[in-house]
Amino acid sequence: MKKKIVHYRDKQVFKITENWLYYQFKNFSKYNHIYYSKEIINRNLFPEGKTKRVKSDFFLMDFILRIFRKIFKLNLILLFNLLIDNPILIHAHFGLDACLLIDQFKSISKIKPLFVSFYGFDAYLVPIDPFWKQRYQELFQRSTLCLAEGPVMAEKLKKLGCPKDKILIHKIGIEVEKYKFFQRNIEDKKIVKLIIAGRFVEKKGIIYALKLIKLLKKNRKKVSLTIVGDSDQFGTKTIEKKKISDYIKRNELEEDVVLTGFLSPEELLELSYLHHILLMPSVFAANGDAEGGHPVFLTEMALTGIPIIAFDHCDIKEIVVNNKTGILVDDKDINGLCAGVEKIITEKKFVERITKNARTLVEHDYNIQKQNKILENIYEKYS
Repeated sequence: MKKKIVHYRDKQVFKITENWLYYQFKNFSKYNHIYYSKEIINRNLFPEGKTKRVKSDFFLMDFILRIFRKIFKLNLILLFNLLIDNPILIHAHFGLDACLLIDQFKSISKIKPLFVSFYGFDAYLVPIDPFWKQRYQELFQRSTLCLAEGPVMAEKLKKLGCPKDKILIHKIGIEVEKYKFFQRNIEDKKIVKLIIAGRFVEKKGIIYALKLIKLLKKNRKKVSLTIVGDSDQFGTKTIEKKKISDYIKRNELEEDVVLTGFLSPEELLELSYLHHILLMPSVFAANGDAEGGHPVFLTEMALTGIPIIAFDHCDIKEIVVNNKTGILVDDKDINGLCAGVEKIITEKKFVERITKNARTLVEHDYNIQKQNKILENIYEKYS
């Protein structure tokens, strides 16, 4: 019988914007992997794999257990399941969730090795708060290993106080074979279609994509922009969503911009093949938030053959190597984005070269089977 690894995501697992967690989960082979979370959502979209809720379905019982947990720092449901499953290792996803995990079960790192994966806001936004920055010092002490997507993220963890010998760069793999390569032909198109995807938060840089469309229109370019995403699953009218809506109206871009809301991974993939250029203008937000590593969506799109233009932000340059696998421009440089679009429109050979290179890079470095084999070997080393 295979030994078990428990993965932990505190509030919810399998969010539609975190489909990459699921794809890792379903592509392991050496161990049995189980996801623990208080809520398991979107099982219709992500049906495979074993999951367990570490929360009572009964209100009164849940209330009593929460009081118990607050007083004794012990989650009885979590403890009960760990005793049953007896995993060789626990892997928490996101630094904040790892802190909440050790809150609920203080002795956890004394019993099992504890891995923690950092993904972005947990390394940049959360520790701005002095309370959480201090909590991270405890986390770094208790954890066995902290995983970062790339060198920029790894350096950030080091600056936060994580010992260098506890930091490991591990690339997030994807199922490369499911993405077909399709060479875009832009020269004979009446309208050049650009696409951007992400939550309506400042770090995604959607405003800069809109500024680009405004500038391209001023330069008499026939372009359109499709924005895939929203503020949240309820479409809450957040400050950033209002900023996006107001900019579109104020600059009369209603006919040039399509807002789709959130789409399933399959719908987004299908839509991407109808577009000519992908924008990734991620920035550091005023509140300190950042991509951290790079959006997994970026590696997925690189496989499809769509040319990519991005800002030089965090570990995005690990995928978008300027003039080799895409076009990388300085942070918030709208003119640079505009020049990149012009180059993609006019230089067919250049586009063919960078898109083929991008696919090759992802196939070699971000194959899910390869990356998960590496990760399971790491599990074996520390368990």
